[in-house]
Amino acid sequence: MRITARSLVLAGQGFAPQAITDHWLITKGVVPESKIFSPRVATNQFAIVTSSDFSLQVFPEKMQFHINELVNYSHIRGSLHKLLDNWTFGRATACGINVHCLLNPSDPELLSRQNLKPTKTIHGLERARFGTLAVLENAIEGAVMKMVIAPEFEDGDPSNKLRSIEADFNFHLPLTQENGALKEAKLFFDQYEKISDFATTLLAQVS
Repeated sequence: MRITARSLVLAGQGFAPQAITDHWLITKGVVPESKIFSPRVATNQFAIVTSSDFSLQVFPEKMQFHINELVNYSHIRGSLHKLLDNWTFGRATACGINVHCLLNPSDPELLSRQNLKPTKTIHGLERARFGTLAVLENAIEGAVMKMVIAPEFEDGDPSNKLRSIEADFNFHLPLTQENGALKEAKLFFDQYEKISDFATTLLAQVS
């Protein structure tokens, strides 16, 4: 099992994609010029900036901070803090941590077709298997956790060999402090390692 994608999300209203420029990120100390791969792609509806450590996507109601696969959270923590410390666009109402895992199980029984159950919503993990959406209220650090486990077949065809199993975790936290929402989000994001370990431990229990 390995984590293949991670993102930190800030949700709200009135974010300004057009304001997130390479120059703004550099002058605010979010990322040095030498680490920006290419000029941003931007319109009034979205902005994308890519660096060697992370990529940043901004929409009017969402900011997504994607951590590159080989980069540890501790390595980009300073950049994320600088970004949030200088974020003056709109109002943040929630934050989240997304973790995508890839499994390559070797147990033939685990890979058998009869273990692939239809999608269903459950509260708890006792019946969580492939194709299942599990929801845990107040799972960790006050966040709601949603987990989806899905099979990945060769060429995307369910009649072909089951190649791997993918699991997506979303940890969602409403921000309750109107004047301290960004600080609240920053404290939650700093729990990334703890939350990531929580997700992979749960995944081991149901796979």
